[in-house]
Amino acid sequence: MTKLASDLFISELNLLRNRLEAGESLYQCLSSMGTPLIAPEHIQNKFLKLAELMLEGRTLSAPSVKAFCEQIENEKKLIQLVEQKTLSPKIQAFVSAGISGLLILSSYLLFPPQLKPSITVLFIALLMCGASLYVMRLCLRRFEKELSFLEWIFFLRGIQLSLKCGLSFPTSVFENFQSLHKAQNLPQFFKTKIPKLEVITFTQKKSLWFLAARTWNTLLTSQEKGLPLSEMLNRSIVFQEEQFKSSILIKSERLSYILLIPLFLLSLPSAMLILLAPLLNVLE
Repeated sequence: MTKLASDLFISELNLLRNRLEAGESLYQCLSSMGTPLIAPEHIQNKFLKLAELMLEGRTLSAPSVKAFCEQIENEKKLIQLVEQKTLSPKIQAFVSAGISGLLILSSYLLFPPQLKPSITVLFIALLMCGASLYVMRLCLRRFEKELSFLEWIFFLRGIQLSLKCGLSFPTSVFENFQSLHKAQNLPQFFKTKIPKLEVITFTQKKSLWFLAARTWNTLLTSQEKGLPLSEMLNRSIVFQEEQFKSSILIKSERLSYILLIPLFLLSLPSAMLILLAPLLNVLE
């Protein structure tokens, strides 16, 4: 997951923006600000490139810092939404498996001799508990693959910021592609087509990546025709963010129910096996 910018960094950016809008020069602001702009490396690199453009006079300082600050804040809100929606299923998965495993181990160590499970029962219970945890992790990893679309949205926002700073569309793409290329679950055809500014064909129409492919193809067509891209890109980003949020909310709720399957089929039966097997032996 992309690292978040701190609240201090965002507040310092807003302070810088206010001073620039008040008429101070960028050099005066950066040289006199007491608190350094400390942020994750990828955000620092973006700001340094932006500052270079501003110091060279290739873009206006106040609007550029405003756009950059809004981009960072939007990214942070999206990441926080994702973390919020993934936290509950993760807790559900690992706490349930952890409680079952703890019960299994404590039964062998703390139960009186007549109620201790046999080695065979203990092994079967631990195997079931481990299988439950493994299935839960597989479900979580499958869900987390969907989060790579977040990197695509950040990539488009990076292009939008570069366009506002006066860079051309090809230059904006090349400047921002490095962050997108590092996304682990990004479809391979995006990694090969985007650097060459080629059209992307994608057939899975129900996927968010189909929407991304359509957006990219529209951008290329508009760029070839010389149409303005900034406003169209802004509307497209807002729409894709809403689609991503809706998808995450739905899949997060679905994941919570899916994780109940290994819980009830493996975790709980392993605990019941530990409790009931010794009692049945005693009764016999």
